[in-house]
Amino acid sequence: MSVLCPRCGATKIYKSGFSHDGQRQRYACRECRRSFLTDYVAPLYQPCKVDEVKTLYRLGTRIDGISEYTDVPRRTITKWTREIPRPKTSPPCPRCASKDTQRNGTEKKGKVQRYRCKACGKTYQENYIYDKGYGQSE
Repeated sequence: MSVLCPRCGATKIYKSGFSHDGQRQRYACRECRRSFLTDYVAPLYQPCKVDEVKTLYRLGTRIDGISEYTDVPRRTITKWTREIPRPKTSPPCPRCASKDTQRNGTEKKGKVQRYRCKACGKTYQENYIYDKGYGQSE
């Protein structure tokens, strides 16, 4: 049996131990140093699972929540949803309840999104409300 490297196609291959379960032979390429198994098959997902993940993402569900609900790794979800735009919804203004708001930068090293109401000028965050220009925070 002739084993080829899956990366470069070289035939200079040597045995390099066994897989984690100890059942399958592991090989390595002398050319590109790639270590591999000959019978490895990447896990595949049903198209309905992919559609479910994309639908949940479009509805604004967080990736952590989708991963927990569907048992699909977060990294896989990120790959599947890379080109899908997120819904751009911002929370209503806590002062005047207007939905006419815009993003206004971030706080805490870019992790907390700030918003500004176009109607009354109030600056606020989703969890913490600040009263810009009016003194004390609420």
